[in-house]
Amino acid sequence: MPATAGAAALKYVGVGYGWLDYGAITLHELHIDVPGLRSFIESMHTMICSQLVDRAALDAGKHLFDDGGWPGYIKPSDLGQLLSSNSELQG
Repeated sequence: MPATAGAAALKYVGVGYGWLDYGAITLHELHIDVPGLRSFIESMHTMICSQLVDRAALDAGKHLFDDGGWPGYIKPSDLGQLLSSNSELQG
């Protein structure tokens, strides 16, 4: 999976950093629903690092998170927890 996910990640070169995504994640964690926020964030075509990793893995056919949640809510700590609990991804 690493080489395939790495190759998939190359198509995201030049995608801007999604600073506003942190606000959306914070609101989600606080259970505050803001109508239209998700669409607005998606329309910006930006991502934070953890979202890019998840998206590249998905493009390569590997589902890192099977909870059906919006990829925009993937936090760096989610990847850390996944790595620490999944020996398949560690090596």
